[in-house]
Amino acid sequence: MLVKILRTLLPLAILLSTAGFAQEKYPWFRLDSANKIEENGMLFAKIRDYPDGKGLMWYTEFRPYFSAEPRKLAGDADLYKAIITIKPKANYNRERQAYLDFLNKHKVQDMKVNQLPGLSADGIFDTQKYQVCQLTESFRSLLFKGDAAFEPKQTMPAYPDLCNFTVYFFGDKLDEVKNLVAKASASDIVKIRYSLPFCGEGSYVDRPLDSYLQKLVEVGALSKQGDDYVQDNAARFFFRSVQVLMADPNILRLDGANAEAKWVKFFDTFVRLENDGKSVRLDLVSHPDALEREVCVSSPFEYSNQQ
Repeated sequence: MLVKILRTLLPLAILLSTAGFAQEKYPWFRLDSANKIEENGMLFAKIRDYPDGKGLMWYTEFRPYFSAEPRKLAGDADLYKAIITIKPKANYNRERQAYLDFLNKHKVQDMKVNQLPGLSADGIFDTQKYQVCQLTESFRSLLFKGDAAFEPKQTMPAYPDLCNFTVYFFGDKLDEVKNLVAKASASDIVKIRYSLPFCGEGSYVDRPLDSYLQKLVEVGALSKQGDDYVQDNAARFFFRSVQVLMADPNILRLDGANAEAKWVKFFDTFVRLENDGKSVRLDLVSHPDALEREVCVSSPFEYSNQQ
């Protein structure tokens, strides 16, 4: 059985990419959520291990603005187009002083990154996933209906904006639309709802590699030299590292459906082949979150502008 697994694993493992695990740019468990600051419609959490109090900012008070004023479309129809942006009250134009005072008072730096559920880090905006903003039914009743080309369209917001909507309406609704946008609250135009999955009490630090690495040293699969783990004989490493995991699949606490999947993930993430594949070195420095990770017991921050 072991020989069969080795024959399956080793050619695959050597060919696997060493790209490692995909990670969020600012993972939640790296936020110092225990000491988050909420004040005047702003919510700030520092990023752990970052210098100078750098962190992420969210907002809890918003108002609408025309980022493109209503304009009549060419043609006979009395149809208007406008772009409405929902912006935080504390960080826009004249009111922005509240935001600057907040940063100065708490001596923090805003990383200026939109980090809300559904926003893609690669710049791809998916309106099906980004459910933070939804137009209210009362506002939708003012808009043009009957042609998909003129349905309201949501586009990806740039920090610090929350959402953008391109909308179309007839001229007899122009004053109503303008009056709603002029109001100080966004609640008549959009329903806003989001949840930030901050880590709460009961979170803990997990070291999923410790037991496995210790056992690999014991059986001679690896040698520890200072902070490095090495093996001059790659074949010995392959055979014994799989052997240890087959004997006790739970000794390596990485995600995986079985021992084989765990070993492949371990190889893909940490193992570097050197000397034309004859020797092995573990790269633990590049993946500190896999070597030591915080297990987050969720304590979500919930926000909604609707009663």
